[in-house]
Amino acid sequence: MSKTIIIVGTGVTGLVAAITARQAGLSPVVLEKSDKWGGTSAMSGGALWIPGHHLMAENGVPDDLAAGRRFLDAQASQAGPASSPERRAAYIETGPRMVRELADLGMQWDFSPFPDYYPEEPDASYGRGINAKLFDGSELGEWRKTMRPMVRIPAIVVQPHEFKSMLMPTKSLRNLVNGARVGLRTAWWRLRGKSPMFIGQALIGRLMQIALRLGIEFRLGTAVTDLIAEGGRVVGVRATSGGDPVELRADAGVILCAGGFARNEALRRKYQDVGADYTVAVPEDTGDALQAALKLGAATALMDDAWWGVSAVFPDGSRSFLLWERTLPHSLIVDQTGRRFANEAAPYNDLGRAMMARNKIYPADPSYLIMDARHRRHYVFANLLGGYNPVRLLRSGFFLKAGSLDELAARCGIDAANLKETVRRFNGFAKAGKDLDFHRGDSLFDRIYGDDDVGPNPTLGALERAPFWAVRVHPSDLGTKGGLLTDQHGRVVDEAGQPIAGLYASGNTTASVMGRGYPGPGSTLGPAAVFAYRAARHAAGLTD
Repeated sequence: MSKTIIIVGTGVTGLVAAITARQAGLSPVVLEKSDKWGGTSAMSGGALWIPGHHLMAENGVPDDLAAGRRFLDAQASQAGPASSPERRAAYIETGPRMVRELADLGMQWDFSPFPDYYPEEPDASYGRGINAKLFDGSELGEWRKTMRPMVRIPAIVVQPHEFKSMLMPTKSLRNLVNGARVGLRTAWWRLRGKSPMFIGQALIGRLMQIALRLGIEFRLGTAVTDLIAEGGRVVGVRATSGGDPVELRADAGVILCAGGFARNEALRRKYQDVGADYTVAVPEDTGDALQAALKLGAATALMDDAWWGVSAVFPDGSRSFLLWERTLPHSLIVDQTGRRFANEAAPYNDLGRAMMARNKIYPADPSYLIMDARHRRHYVFANLLGGYNPVRLLRSGFFLKAGSLDELAARCGIDAANLKETVRRFNGFAKAGKDLDFHRGDSLFDRIYGDDDVGPNPTLGALERAPFWAVRVHPSDLGTKGGLLTDQHGRVVDEAGQPIAGLYASGNTTASVMGRGYPGPGSTLGPAAVFAYRAARHAAGLTD
């Protein structure tokens, strides 16, 4: 009879751990605190940053593991023990094998020619971020009903090369035709009873499909409260299910894949001096697994860090993580003094950090995304088409609209003279195509979401045409980045650096191998999956 292993969490981390454990001959039991499975992974962009995966070579992109390792080493500098040489080496060497093995089990991967976030740096490449192909969620049967839904991103049948034009569907006839094609394709899927999924939904849906086919046991609504340790080894968990306490035993150990502590107000205040409302992580991301391991003397690292970014808060309290909105031309971000303070088109982790740093000098929460008429006429904002500005969002103050910059400044409560001077200077940069203050558009990455019909710099565009618009924007995060310290096998270690027998962890429950860096798309989910894979194999006695 095979040994039982308990896996806590159903995001990409938990699902990869469960699939790998089953393939290694174990009997995984997967526990999920929520009545919805998929975690924050299901609401994500769904990419895994894996240098040297097989789809790169198949698409003519040379990428040897040594280059990937050098790039990671540079980006994860000053990282401390979470990004030890052993962990970085394990990550780089294991990633491609994990991707191929999942493909052999039925995962359909999709190559995306998206660049690393710092494409001008030595050893940068493109295509390292790998996604799942479009998925028909109806193939999950009844499990589709309990999947964590995406927030504010409609389920459409869109291919990677079509996505950019979908951000500006009314800008040109070409884009309009593309939008109509995507709309008709989506309608055709739905008419046939299909449930289209892409990005994070497709990734999690396909992994769950594999897990169900392998006969893996899942228990939703089961919240872990404590770890059971006997004889110096973790042998199970205590949990509540349906309000009742339960004890579950695991002779092969426990893998914690339950996310971080983004929604834990006390821990966020203690380690990061921000509130739990900064995050877009799922409500259940409260650090339960982390705290259970701390009772056993587990070590932690990077507790002051998160996967930072920028978001806008809708009237219902939901946050929309901003990507293209701040990058497209005819827009800029100012703080409460009315001045710019960062490159708006920078990788979101960098911009989020800049906003957090600005708070220590001038109040940068909220800041304001200022747009002219062309931005709101042509470009999608969150899930709102260009030109669509619901009255409820104007009445609530989500959208602030004015006929002049003076009026807009008054509505925002910021200094009008500073705002007008900021816009005047920015407009000069836009006409010249060169941002002398913050270098917006200098990097290839900055221009990814730019409007190619705007020149000479597709991410710069003057703010000249009324009405002018503003949206309050806030520093935000995708989840916390620090947590339990683990070794190259995914084993949780204690304060002395010794493994706690029978206890493994991966994902946002742990301190990231990325250290304080964020090298490319999928830098969160990539390590989460790889170290879940390694943890499950080690628990089964398979050392890599």
